[in-house]
Amino acid sequence: MKKYAAILLLTCFYGFTPNLSAQNDPIKKGLESITNQSVKGQLDFLASDWMEGRNTGTKGIAMAADYITSMFQVYGLKPYRPPYTNTRGMSRSLPVIGEQGYFQDFAMLKIQPSKEHQLSIVTTTGNSSLVQTFNAETDFTFGGRYNPSTGGMSGEAPVVFVGYGISDPKNGYDEFKGIDVKGKILLRLRGYPGQKDTNSLASKKFRPDPKEWRQIYRYESNKNAKAMELGALAVIEINTSAGQSQFSNPKNIFRYYVGDLEFDELPEALYNNNFTLVGDSLEKVMPYFVVSKRLSNELTRNAGLDIARFEQLAMENIKPASKILAGKSIRFNLKNQVPELYRGRNVVGILEGENPNQVVVVGAHYDHKGKYNGVVWNGADDNASGTVAVMSIARACMATGVKPKRTIIFAAWDAEEEGLHGSHYFVMNPVKPDIFANINFDMISRDSDRDTLGVKCDLTYTKAYEVLKTSTEKDLVTYKIGIKMSYSPEEIPSGGSDYNYFAEKKIPIMAYMAAMHKDYHRPGDKPYKVNLVKMSNVIRIGFLNTWMLANVDQLK
Repeated sequence: MKKYAAILLLTCFYGFTPNLSAQNDPIKKGLESITNQSVKGQLDFLASDWMEGRNTGTKGIAMAADYITSMFQVYGLKPYRPPYTNTRGMSRSLPVIGEQGYFQDFAMLKIQPSKEHQLSIVTTTGNSSLVQTFNAETDFTFGGRYNPSTGGMSGEAPVVFVGYGISDPKNGYDEFKGIDVKGKILLRLRGYPGQKDTNSLASKKFRPDPKEWRQIYRYESNKNAKAMELGALAVIEINTSAGQSQFSNPKNIFRYYVGDLEFDELPEALYNNNFTLVGDSLEKVMPYFVVSKRLSNELTRNAGLDIARFEQLAMENIKPASKILAGKSIRFNLKNQVPELYRGRNVVGILEGENPNQVVVVGAHYDHKGKYNGVVWNGADDNASGTVAVMSIARACMATGVKPKRTIIFAAWDAEEEGLHGSHYFVMNPVKPDIFANINFDMISRDSDRDTLGVKCDLTYTKAYEVLKTSTEKDLVTYKIGIKMSYSPEEIPSGGSDYNYFAEKKIPIMAYMAAMHKDYHRPGDKPYKVNLVKMSNVIRIGFLNTWMLANVDQLK
């Protein structure tokens, strides 16, 4: 009777049922090291007010980096660099906190945008030109990346209307077919054909799943990627579903609400930092503007384009109508302040395997949004939860007492919130060149409104490797881990998290995310709101995935 009572107690405490018959099983030892208590302890500290929201370039994230380093040392991970040597040539067996052994530093430029951006419509008739100039935050917003030159950037080019900017040959709809957009400025509508009539055939064919926020996000971001791929100079976007006052900063707003808090000023610095990696050349960027109705009306005036008519025909006929706007050009002038040099810092620890060169990278970003006016954006779910997963899986792998076949790199990425810069730098400058696979954890501790039982999680993975799904399904059952997993296979997985650049290099990826919620990027993302049992269970299946990838002969 005592034996069964103990099993019930373990099931309730850990959220899974251990295999008690495998007393010497190294995997069981690893799983047993992942407890709700250890997970909570690390999360509470990493997401505490002492870390000041872990904003890139601040004292708070430096403290977080030191904390993660100390945990890597406690668990026995090796630094990825040789031990520190002082000026007298004396080395230490292990680097102490702050001595670079676990730190992969990289340079970034922080660019403070000006509010003096201008956008002009140039209308040419015969030998004469009319220039109409519009100002930022009045008739347009700038939503693109900044070129890190000191004075900003400017340009002028003819305008090409490309409908919704969709290239979907599978559905026989390609708005770039037969038209040259290289060096041009694109005029594009937000959304998709038939978006104003959900019962239309066009809407059913092109509409992203409204319940899947990732699909909606990728739908629009993929448009910009396609435009850049085809060599467009810039994009002008019209949102026909927006109201007349579609921009966010009218001068007579006196109270700003961020989550449940009120501020006298909008904390723009938390959401509008602009960092870019410092490389050997300027990063290719594509300016992106969302414009008001009166600006778009002036742009299309006397150009043979009726936007409302196009939307109707696109819904009814599902046929592109791309065209050059004769006599119309756009001139833009983007200004910014002098860039400032900042240091980013990835924290990297190594569990060396039998093969020291081929590696599995287990990663999560540890930065968040910082603090404003005394209020801390704690970032418990985003992404202290994922960072704790990396540390906990490192501990579990060490607890097995077994040397894996492949080396495992455990990494906490900096500057994800500023554009995935930490993981991007790592992929460009890998600690080991032969990366076998990447596992990513980002926001693994909360429940969506539809997850009433608190057990749902999503796994995005590289479609070509179905074993990533089948192995997960098998382990969830074998080890009785209480997660109801949904699976999102993609040819080349993409999205706003750190697996993105691994996937671009054709490296197999697995990426865990539990839910999008109302506290996303808000001060309400507090440690007490996490679903600790779910988070611990995601970490357990993540450990099993890690151990599988580190020991499997090959992926099929």
